[in-house]
Amino acid sequence: MTLALVGCGNDTASLNEIEAERTEEISSEARAIFEEINDGKFIEEAVEGFAVGFRNTVQARQLEAQYPGIVDEFLSRSKGMVRHYYQKEEPAMSARIMRTFDDNMTAEQRAEFLDFIKSETGQIFFGKIDLNEQLEQSGAASLNDLQAANVRAGMQAANELTPEQQAEVVEFEKRLEGPLLAVGQAQTEALYDVIADFQKSPEKKRIGQLLERMVEERAGS
Repeated sequence: MTLALVGCGNDTASLNEIEAERTEEISSEARAIFEEINDGKFIEEAVEGFAVGFRNTVQARQLEAQYPGIVDEFLSRSKGMVRHYYQKEEPAMSARIMRTFDDNMTAEQRAEFLDFIKSETGQIFFGKIDLNEQLEQSGAASLNDLQAANVRAGMQAANELTPEQQAEVVEFEKRLEGPLLAVGQAQTEALYDVIADFQKSPEKKRIGQLLERMVEERAGS
Protein backbone atom coordinates (compact mmCIF):
# COMPACT_ATOMS: atom_id res chain seq x y z
CA MET A 1 0.00 0.00 0.00
CA THR A 2 1.63 3.20 -1.17
CA LEU A 3 1.47 6.29 0.99
CA ALA A 4 1.84 9.83 -0.26
CA LEU A 5 3.63 12.47 1.77
CA VAL A 6 3.38 15.90 0.23
CA GLY A 7 4.10 19.49 1.15
CA CYS A 8 1.76 21.03 3.72
CA GLY A 9 2.09 22.19 7.29
CA ASN A 10 0.65 23.61 10.50
CA ASP A 11 1.73 24.33 14.06
CA THR A 12 0.52 21.02 15.54
CA ALA A 13 2.91 19.36 18.00
CA SER A 14 4.37 16.00 16.98
CA LEU A 15 1.64 13.53 17.93
CA ASN A 16 3.66 10.69 16.41
CA GLU A 17 6.47 11.14 18.93
CA ILE A 18 3.95 10.86 21.76
CA GLU A 19 2.39 7.79 20.20
CA ALA A 20 5.76 6.04 19.93
CA GLU A 21 5.99 5.95 23.72
CA ARG A 22 2.83 3.81 23.91
CA THR A 23 4.06 0.85 21.86
CA GLU A 24 3.78 -1.55 24.81
CA GLU A 25 0.01 -1.00 24.83
CA ILE A 26 -0.54 -2.18 21.25
CA SER A 27 -2.49 -5.42 20.90
CA SER A 28 -1.20 -8.45 19.04
CA GLU A 29 -4.10 -8.18 16.57
CA ALA A 30 -3.22 -4.58 15.72
CA ARG A 31 0.42 -5.54 15.19
CA ALA A 32 -0.63 -8.42 12.95
CA ILE A 33 -2.92 -6.19 10.85
CA PHE A 34 -0.13 -3.66 10.41
CA GLU A 35 2.32 -6.33 9.33
CA GLU A 36 -0.13 -7.52 6.69
CA ILE A 37 -0.88 -4.09 5.17
CA ASN A 38 2.60 -2.62 5.56
CA ASP A 39 4.68 -3.46 2.51
CA GLY A 40 7.93 -2.37 4.18
CA LYS A 41 8.44 0.49 1.75
CA PHE A 42 7.25 3.42 3.87
CA ILE A 43 10.51 5.37 3.62
CA GLU A 44 10.95 5.07 -0.13
CA GLU A 45 7.26 5.82 -0.66
CA ALA A 46 7.67 8.90 1.54
CA VAL A 47 10.54 10.08 -0.66
CA GLU A 48 8.41 9.45 -3.73
CA GLY A 49 5.51 11.25 -2.10
CA PHE A 50 7.66 14.32 -1.42
CA ALA A 51 8.63 14.39 -5.10
CA VAL A 52 4.99 14.02 -6.18
CA GLY A 53 3.97 16.84 -3.87
CA PHE A 54 6.73 19.20 -4.95
CA ARG A 55 6.16 18.64 -8.67
CA ASN A 56 2.52 19.55 -8.12
CA THR A 57 3.30 23.00 -6.70
CA VAL A 58 3.11 26.29 -8.57
CA GLN A 59 6.67 27.00 -7.42
CA ALA A 60 8.01 23.89 -9.13
CA ARG A 61 6.22 24.65 -12.39
CA GLN A 62 7.51 28.23 -12.40
CA LEU A 63 11.08 27.16 -11.64
CA GLU A 64 11.03 24.48 -14.32
CA ALA A 65 9.77 26.98 -16.89
CA GLN A 66 12.56 29.41 -16.00
CA TYR A 67 15.33 26.88 -15.40
CA PRO A 68 14.62 23.65 -17.33
CA GLY A 69 15.81 20.56 -15.49
CA ILE A 70 16.07 22.21 -12.09
CA VAL A 71 13.20 20.22 -10.55
CA ASP A 72 14.71 16.82 -11.34
CA GLU A 73 18.12 17.96 -10.11
CA PHE A 74 16.65 19.38 -6.90
CA LEU A 75 14.70 16.21 -6.12
CA SER A 76 17.77 14.09 -6.77
CA ARG A 77 19.96 16.21 -4.49
CA SER A 78 17.36 16.52 -1.71
CA LYS A 79 16.38 12.83 -1.67
CA GLY A 80 18.88 11.92 1.06
CA MET A 81 17.59 14.63 3.40
CA VAL A 82 13.98 13.58 2.90
CA ARG A 83 14.90 9.95 3.50
CA HIS A 84 16.78 10.85 6.70
CA TYR A 85 13.73 12.57 8.17
CA TYR A 86 11.34 9.70 7.49
CA GLN A 87 13.81 7.12 8.76
CA LYS A 88 13.58 8.91 12.11
CA GLU A 89 9.78 9.12 11.92
CA GLU A 90 9.03 5.57 10.78
CA PRO A 91 8.90 3.88 14.24
CA ALA A 92 6.59 6.53 15.68
CA MET A 93 4.40 6.59 12.59
CA SER A 94 4.09 2.80 12.59
CA ALA A 95 3.11 2.81 16.27
CA ARG A 96 0.44 5.42 15.71
CA ILE A 97 -1.02 3.53 12.76
CA MET A 98 -1.21 0.35 14.84
CA ARG A 99 -2.95 2.23 17.65
CA THR A 100 -5.77 3.24 15.29
CA PHE A 101 -6.94 -0.37 15.13
CA ASP A 102 -7.02 -0.70 18.93
CA ASP A 103 -8.68 2.67 19.44
CA ASN A 104 -11.47 2.14 16.91
CA MET A 105 -12.13 -1.62 16.81
CA THR A 106 -13.09 -4.34 19.24
CA ALA A 107 -10.99 -7.48 19.48
CA GLU A 108 -13.59 -9.34 17.40
CA GLN A 109 -13.57 -6.66 14.70
CA ARG A 110 -9.79 -6.68 14.56
CA ALA A 111 -9.86 -10.47 14.13
CA GLU A 112 -12.36 -10.16 11.27
CA PHE A 113 -10.31 -7.41 9.64
CA LEU A 114 -7.20 -9.59 9.87
CA ASP A 115 -9.00 -12.56 8.34
CA PHE A 116 -10.10 -10.45 5.37
CA ILE A 117 -6.65 -8.95 4.84
CA LYS A 118 -5.13 -12.44 4.75
CA SER A 119 -7.70 -13.64 2.20
CA GLU A 120 -6.89 -13.69 -1.51
CA THR A 121 -9.27 -10.81 -2.22
CA GLY A 122 -7.94 -8.78 0.72
CA GLN A 123 -4.34 -9.22 -0.42
CA ILE A 124 -5.20 -8.07 -3.93
CA PHE A 125 -7.37 -5.16 -2.80
CA PHE A 126 -4.96 -3.65 -0.28
CA GLY A 127 -2.04 -4.25 -2.61
CA LYS A 128 -3.62 -2.05 -5.26
CA ILE A 129 -4.25 1.01 -3.06
CA ASP A 130 -1.87 3.77 -4.18
CA LEU A 131 -2.23 7.27 -2.73
CA ASN A 132 0.71 8.72 -4.65
CA GLU A 133 -1.01 7.92 -7.93
CA GLN A 134 -4.11 9.81 -6.82
CA LEU A 135 -2.13 12.81 -5.58
CA GLU A 136 -0.07 13.29 -8.73
CA GLN A 137 -2.87 15.44 -10.12
CA SER A 138 -4.70 16.78 -7.07
CA GLY A 139 -2.01 17.37 -4.44
CA ALA A 140 -2.81 17.55 -0.72
CA ALA A 141 -2.83 21.11 0.52
CA SER A 142 -5.20 20.21 3.34
CA LEU A 143 -6.42 17.30 5.43
CA ASN A 144 -9.60 17.19 3.34
CA ASP A 145 -7.53 16.82 0.16
CA LEU A 146 -5.69 13.88 1.69
CA GLN A 147 -8.94 12.27 2.84
CA ALA A 148 -10.46 12.66 -0.63
CA ALA A 149 -7.39 11.12 -2.26
CA ASN A 150 -7.59 8.20 0.15
CA VAL A 151 -11.22 7.57 -0.87
CA ARG A 152 -10.33 7.75 -4.57
CA ALA A 153 -7.45 5.34 -4.06
CA GLY A 154 -9.79 2.80 -2.48
CA MET A 155 -12.33 3.19 -5.26
CA GLN A 156 -9.66 2.81 -7.92
CA ALA A 157 -8.34 -0.33 -6.26
CA ALA A 158 -11.86 -1.79 -6.12
CA ASN A 159 -12.43 -1.03 -9.80
CA GLU A 160 -9.48 -3.26 -10.68
CA LEU A 161 -11.01 -6.30 -8.98
CA THR A 162 -13.24 -8.93 -10.54
CA PRO A 163 -17.01 -8.61 -9.91
CA GLU A 164 -16.80 -11.48 -7.42
CA GLN A 165 -13.95 -9.83 -5.54
CA GLN A 166 -15.78 -6.49 -5.55
CA ALA A 167 -18.77 -8.19 -3.94
CA GLU A 168 -16.51 -9.59 -1.22
CA VAL A 169 -15.09 -6.13 -0.51
CA VAL A 170 -18.57 -4.55 -0.36
CA GLU A 171 -19.82 -7.21 2.05
CA PHE A 172 -16.76 -6.81 4.25
CA GLU A 173 -17.14 -3.02 4.33
CA LYS A 174 -20.82 -3.31 5.22
CA ARG A 175 -20.03 -5.48 8.24
CA LEU A 176 -17.32 -3.15 9.56
CA GLU A 177 -18.47 0.16 8.08
CA GLY A 178 -18.29 2.28 11.26
CA PRO A 179 -14.93 0.98 12.53
CA LEU A 180 -13.38 1.14 9.06
CA LEU A 181 -14.42 4.77 8.62
CA ALA A 182 -13.01 5.65 12.06
CA VAL A 183 -9.72 3.86 11.34
CA GLY A 184 -9.42 5.52 7.93
CA GLN A 185 -9.99 8.97 9.43
CA ALA A 186 -7.47 8.38 12.22
CA GLN A 187 -4.81 7.07 9.84
CA THR A 188 -5.27 9.98 7.45
CA GLU A 189 -4.86 12.40 10.36
CA ALA A 190 -1.72 10.55 11.45
CA LEU A 191 -0.29 10.82 7.96
CA TYR A 192 -1.14 14.50 7.77
CA ASP A 193 0.55 15.14 11.12
CA VAL A 194 3.80 13.52 10.05
CA ILE A 195 3.74 15.66 6.90
CA ALA A 196 3.14 18.78 9.01
CA ASP A 197 6.03 17.87 11.32
CA PHE A 198 8.29 17.57 8.29
CA GLN A 199 7.62 21.24 7.49
CA LYS A 200 9.13 22.19 10.89
CA SER A 201 12.09 19.81 10.72
CA PRO A 202 15.79 20.71 10.29
CA GLU A 203 15.78 18.59 7.13
CA LYS A 204 13.05 20.74 5.57
CA LYS A 205 15.03 23.87 6.36
CA ARG A 206 18.15 22.43 4.70
CA ILE A 207 16.10 21.37 1.69
CA GLY A 208 14.78 24.91 1.32
CA GLN A 209 18.30 26.29 1.55
CA LEU A 210 19.45 23.84 -1.11
CA LEU A 211 16.77 25.02 -3.50
CA GLU A 212 17.69 28.65 -2.88
CA ARG A 213 21.34 27.93 -3.69
CA MET A 214 20.40 26.10 -6.86
CA VAL A 215 18.24 28.99 -8.06
CA GLU A 216 21.05 31.45 -7.31
CA GLU A 217 23.50 29.27 -9.23
CA ARG A 218 21.20 29.08 -12.24
CA ALA A 219 20.45 32.79 -12.15
CA GLY A 220 24.15 33.65 -12.02
CA SER A 221 25.22 31.36 -14.85
